[in-house]
Amino acid sequence: MNGEPGAAVSQELQRRSLVWIGGLIVLVGGSAAVYLNHAPALVSPVPAMPLLARGTIVSRVPGVKVALQRVRIVPLVSPVPRLAGRGAAVSNQDGDFEFRGTWHGRGVLALERMADDPWTFRLSDPIDFPTTEPLTLELVEGASLSGRLLKAGQPLPGVQLIVIPADDGSTAGRVGLAAVSQTDAQGRFAFRHLLEDSSVYVSAKLGSLPDDAVIEPVLARTGSSGQAISLGDVEAVAGHCIAGRIIQDDGQSLLPGIVVDVSMYETLHGLGRIRCPVDKQGRFEARGLPTGVVSLFPHPDLAWGASPFPFHFADRMPGVDPSKPAQMIGKLERDVTGLIMALEPGPPIVRPSDAAKRELWKSQRLHGIESER
Repeated sequence: MNGEPGAAVSQELQRRSLVWIGGLIVLVGGSAAVYLNHAPALVSPVPAMPLLARGTIVSRVPGVKVALQRVRIVPLVSPVPRLAGRGAAVSNQDGDFEFRGTWHGRGVLALERMADDPWTFRLSDPIDFPTTEPLTLELVEGASLSGRLLKAGQPLPGVQLIVIPADDGSTAGRVGLAAVSQTDAQGRFAFRHLLEDSSVYVSAKLGSLPDDAVIEPVLARTGSSGQAISLGDVEAVAGHCIAGRIIQDDGQSLLPGIVVDVSMYETLHGLGRIRCPVDKQGRFEARGLPTGVVSLFPHPDLAWGASPFPFHFADRMPGVDPSKPAQMIGKLERDVTGLIMALEPGPPIVRPSDAAKRELWKSQRLHGIESER
């Protein structure tokens, strides 16, 4: 489409909060329009969503602008609800933002940021939405953690370390910010612009260190904005191994194309996973695992497409997570070999979640059935 709209059309577009940009109409709130043969056919206005909250971003970091920052609401309830309306907003040139929607509940404000941004934000106090009180979200320098990575007493260069929240259920954990840092030639690392006064784990992604080494997760607490805390020397050690077989409880052979995802359980799932192919005899192996509670999840690989997995853990299998019956859990403190996981035909059996049984499996060493049938 060429040309500009006439005066009458321009007035109508403005009245309905529409903007003409190079022959296209952009909706900025309140209504929509459709163009046919250069003539606007204006559609009935859409009722505006009620106001959830409005506020302003304030920068405490020199040179960091408040415009075009993406602000979001993080609910502090479980399960996390789907916000009806805009759960995110972009600030204008003055740092002002607003949310519209119909959600009622408690939450906090957070900013979406890249890992290399030279700032972080100060977590707001819990807010009861909707609210008419003007809100303020501060950009701050954030806290720092540093240290040196060693292996057998020697610096370990070129390793990417990560910081993850230490408690998924905490406010900082729900916001879910992570950070990365790569060790230099002397093994030194530094995490900057972290959330203030929050508990975190420092470690590395599973399988990312050479020679199946691991960094046992280091629990740390960040300081206030601008405060740097040293973790000293962090030692990379030999990781644990899990090896075993998957069998079918009725003695039949399993279908091909199965893999086993091995990961740390609950909070430490942020360390990623090791995907283990299963051979024709049902054997699999995972190396480079730290001490802690692990999760094993057998499932079909991409060759299965969208077809449902036709197996579930046999009733006699110990360690099956009551809340997620497709995975088994257990404590890993040393190498585990000869682990036998028995499957039966059929989809996973969903049973009422049993928190006491889950805690029991988390406290017991990882083990499968005692012998094959």
